[in-house]
Amino acid sequence: MGGDGHAVDRDRIGCIDDLQPEEEGVATTYGADIQPLFRAKDIKCMSAHVSLNDPQYMCDPAGDGTFPDHANARLVYSRLTDPDSPMPPDGPWPPNQIATYQSWMTDGFQP
Repeated sequence: MGGDGHAVDRDRIGCIDDLQPEEEGVATTYGADIQPLFRAKDIKCMSAHVSLNDPQYMCDPAGDGTFPDHANARLVYSRLTDPDSPMPPDGPWPPNQIATYQSWMTDGFQP
């Protein structure tokens, strides 16, 4: 019974377990999980600086003078999370998308 005395249909509302990640241990990948988060206008806007539509570019392990490794991906993350100059310029990503990007980095920048 629910708090209001009515029966709770668990099949209809789902269980709390349904809110957990679908498959534990499956790596987040750029192609499947990150690239689709960028809209066409994001890709166009940032094309002078980064290649958001190129998994090989985004997964490149090379560093630069700012980041010790994966400079392209880390630059994008720094812009996604920069409160003073966020990317995309029309508003920041929601926390769940930032968490997905962080998971991708933690999972090893998989293409």
